[in-house]
Amino acid sequence: MAHNLISAKDETSSLTNEDIFASSQYVSTSHPPNQPWPGILTVRIFHGNGFSIPDQYHQAVNSVQSGSSLTQTEISKRPWLNLNGRRLLLLYAIVEYDKFYARSLSASEIIEKLRWENLGSYSVKFDVFRAAELVLRFYLYHPSHRKGSSDFFLGKARIEPVLEERKYTRWLQVEEGAGEVCVEIEYTKTATPGIQAVGGHQGRCLGESCSSGYRRIFQVEKRDTNLLYASKKLVDADDSSHVFLSQADKPFVAPLGFVAPIPEGLQLHAPLIHGGPLFYHLQKPRRFDVDRCQFYAAEILCAFESLLSSNPSYRGPKTENILLDSIGHVVLCDFSLYHLDTAIPSHSTVEYPAPEQLLHENSSTKTSVRWWWTLGIFLYEMLTGVPPFYSESIEKIHEKITSSEPIVYPNYLPSSAKDILAGLLDRNPERRLGAKRGASEIKEHPFFDCIDWNKLMRREYHPDFKPPKVTMRFTESRKVRALAKAEAMKQLTKGSNYVSSLPTGQITRPATVDHNKKFMEMMQGKFPVAAASLPPPPPPRPFPDVKIPIDDNRDWELVWDEEAKVFYFYNRSNNARQIIVPQTSFPRQTSSQAHDGSSTGDVGNLPSQIQKEDALEAALKAGYTHLISQILHKYGGMDLNVKLYGFQRAPTLLEFAVEQEDANLLQLFIDGGATDTSGNALFLSVKKGYQELVAILAKMADRVDLTRALGRAVDRKDAAAINILLASGAKCDFKESDRPPPPSRGCYFPDVPDNEDYMPPLVRAVRLDNMELVRLLLANGADVNVGYHDLRGEHRSRQVIDVMCGRVIEAAMELGHRDMVELFLEMGADIHLPQPTWQFHDCPVIARSVYFSVRTQLREVEAAWQSTRDSAEWVVV
Repeated sequence: MAHNLISAKDETSSLTNEDIFASSQYVSTSHPPNQPWPGILTVRIFHGNGFSIPDQYHQAVNSVQSGSSLTQTEISKRPWLNLNGRRLLLLYAIVEYDKFYARSLSASEIIEKLRWENLGSYSVKFDVFRAAELVLRFYLYHPSHRKGSSDFFLGKARIEPVLEERKYTRWLQVEEGAGEVCVEIEYTKTATPGIQAVGGHQGRCLGESCSSGYRRIFQVEKRDTNLLYASKKLVDADDSSHVFLSQADKPFVAPLGFVAPIPEGLQLHAPLIHGGPLFYHLQKPRRFDVDRCQFYAAEILCAFESLLSSNPSYRGPKTENILLDSIGHVVLCDFSLYHLDTAIPSHSTVEYPAPEQLLHENSSTKTSVRWWWTLGIFLYEMLTGVPPFYSESIEKIHEKITSSEPIVYPNYLPSSAKDILAGLLDRNPERRLGAKRGASEIKEHPFFDCIDWNKLMRREYHPDFKPPKVTMRFTESRKVRALAKAEAMKQLTKGSNYVSSLPTGQITRPATVDHNKKFMEMMQGKFPVAAASLPPPPPPRPFPDVKIPIDDNRDWELVWDEEAKVFYFYNRSNNARQIIVPQTSFPRQTSSQAHDGSSTGDVGNLPSQIQKEDALEAALKAGYTHLISQILHKYGGMDLNVKLYGFQRAPTLLEFAVEQEDANLLQLFIDGGATDTSGNALFLSVKKGYQELVAILAKMADRVDLTRALGRAVDRKDAAAINILLASGAKCDFKESDRPPPPSRGCYFPDVPDNEDYMPPLVRAVRLDNMELVRLLLANGADVNVGYHDLRGEHRSRQVIDVMCGRVIEAAMELGHRDMVELFLEMGADIHLPQPTWQFHDCPVIARSVYFSVRTQLREVEAAWQSTRDSAEWVVV
C-alpha cells in the first residue's frame, strides 16, 4: 500500500510563488506500517563478467567491417572507445527503481571476454517513497547506429533492496542472458528533500495544457537526488483527502511520488517519464507493425483494467498521456488520476469521445465501455497511422463519430485486427467488445493470442523499441573523478605508454628578414631605388566585393636577391625597385612540402615557401598577374593550397581567381597544383553565376561537392549552371555516408558554412515552387522518395515549414504544391514510406495537428489520383 508524504504546512505558509519551488520541504505526517521511511537509495555498479553476446551482434560487426562506403568520419563515430590504438566495446546499463531510470556506461576489451569495468566512481541516487524492485538491464551498443532501439539486450539482474541505513554489496546473476554483476547499494533516511525548479522559478512548462489555470504542469528537479519530476498545483486544496496515492502497484501507471503544501494549496509530484509520447513515436514509421501494436495495446488495456477499481470517475486519457518509459513500456501519465475534486472534473477530455457521450444516451452505460472505445481509437491509429475519424474541425470529428457511415479498414490489416477494431469501435455500446465481461473479454480475442498476460503484467517482455532518452545518467564525485579515471585507464591499457604530441610542421618566417645586413640597408634606402617612379600601392580593398584592377604594364619583373634573400619588383623601363615586405603581421601556417613533393623551406639560395607566398600576394595586389607564372615555376615550385592572408577574408587562390572572374588565372593555379578540397571555389562560382568558371571547377570536383553545388544552383534557379554540373557528373541525391554526423541534438551543423549543403536539390526545387526545375531533376535521376532533414526555409506566405524532417512529397504537400504531389505519385512516390533516418541522429517530432494535416491531405490526393488513373485505364480498355 502506498502512503502520503506531506510537507509541514507551517514551514512554507509565508513563502511566495517565487520561493516555493526552491524552498519547499516535506516531512512524513504518518508512517504506515510495513513501509520504508522516506529516504535515498544510492546504487553503484562495480564489476561484471560472463556476458553472452547475441549472434546478431556478430552479424552487425561483420556488416560494418565489410562496408566499403564508410568514411573515416563515420568510423570514428562508431560506438567503440578507441584507446591507445585498441578498440573497446561500449556497454551500458539502465537501472530502474519505482519508475525512475538511470544509465551507466562501461567498456570491454574484446567480444569473447565481455566484462563490465566501471570507468570511475559512478553512482546514481533514487528517491524512496515505497518499497520497489531494483532492476538492472544491460545493453551493448549497435556498431553502426546511435539509436538506442537498435542496441543489443544482454540480460537483466534484479534485487529487492534492503531499506535499512547501511551499505552492502551483492553479486547478482544476469537473467535472460549470462554472467554476473557486482552492485553496491546504500540506503539513507531523509526528511528534507528540497525541490528546485528547472527552467525558471516555476520550472519548465510541460505539455499543451500549460496555458489553462489548474492544468499547468511543470518540470522540477529534486536537489539531493537530481531526479526530475512533473509537478502540478492543486489550488484551494488544504489537506490530502482529495489525493490518491494508490497507483504505485500498477505496472503501467505512473505513481505519485509525494505531495508538498504551498500557499495556494497542494503540489503533486510524479516521476518525469522521458521516453516521450507513444503516438509521437508513430510519426517516424508512419504506422506500427502488428506485433508492436499488439504489445502496446495489451499494456494500455492492462493500465485501463487496473484503474477501473481505483478511480472509476476517470474518463480515459488523451494520446498525449500515453508515454513510453526508458525501457519502452507504456506508462499512463495523467495528474487527474491522483486527485478527486468536485469543483474540477477528475478526467481528461478525450479527443474522440464515444458516440453515446456525444448523444447523451445510455447514461447507465458503464464507464469502462467508453474506455474500450478509446482503446479502439488508439489501436486503429497505431495500425493505420491516423485516427479513424480525423478532421481539423472538432465539429466534423463529432459528426463522423455519430454518423452511420461504416469505418474503413485498410486491406493490409490482418483479419484479427479488423475484427477487434470492429468490436471495440462498435457505435452501439451494448454490442461493444468488453461490454459484457470487461477486459477479460478483450484479452480472449484472437488478436491477443500471442500475449502471455501474466508475463506482461510482470513487465517481463523486452520491448523491441527502446527510446534513446533516459531520466538521468550516473555521475561521479568531482573529488575522485581524476583519480578514478586515471586508475581505470591504467588498468585498461595494462601499463602501456600513451603519449600525445603536437604537430611539428609549422613553418616560421626566416630570421634573415631582421638580421641580414644588406636587407637592412635596402630598407633604409641605401640601395639605389627610383622611388618616384614606383606605382602607388593599391589601396586596401575588402575581398571579395571589390575587384582588383589588372595592370597591363609588362615592364615589371620579379627579382630574387640571393645575397639578401628577399624578393623585389624591378621595372625595366626606369630601373625602379619595390621591396616585397611580409603581407601579414602574424606567422603563416603552411605545409612543409610543395605541390610536387619537393621541399619548400629555405634550401640553398632559393626562397622559402612563405617568401613565395608574400611575393604572390604582392603581385596579386599590384595587379602584376604576368609575374605569377614566374613565381610558380622559376623558384622550385610552391604549394598553392594556401590562403591569402593579406586580404580581409583570407581566400584561397582559386577563390581569388573566381572573384576576379579570371578563367586564365584560375586555370594557371589549377595547373600549378591548387585544389578545391572544400568546394568553396566551385560554390562561389555558382553563387556569382560565372558559368565558364563553374565548368572549369566542376571537372576537378568530387561527387559530393558537385551535388552540393547543384543544390546551390537550384536555389539560384540557374538552369545553365545546373546543366553544366549534371553534365560534369553531379548526382541529384546524396548517399547516406556523404553527410557528416550531426551534433548530439538537433539537425543543425555548426561547422558547415552553409547549413543546407546537404539538402537534396529536388527538395530545394519544391521549396521554390519551381515545376520546371523539379521536372529537370527528375529527368536526371532524382529520387522521388528522397528524404530531407532540417528544412527551415519559408514558402510563399512566409510561414515557417513545420515538417522539417521528412520526404519530398510531404514538403510539397505542406507547401500546397498539389501539382507536384501528383507528379511525384505519377513517378512512383510512396506516401507510406517511413520517415528517413539519419545515422547517429534522431529527428524531432512535430505537432500532431500538423502531422495529421499533411498525412491526411496526402491520402486524399493519392485516392483522387488513383481514382483518376483507374478511370483512365478503364477508358483505354
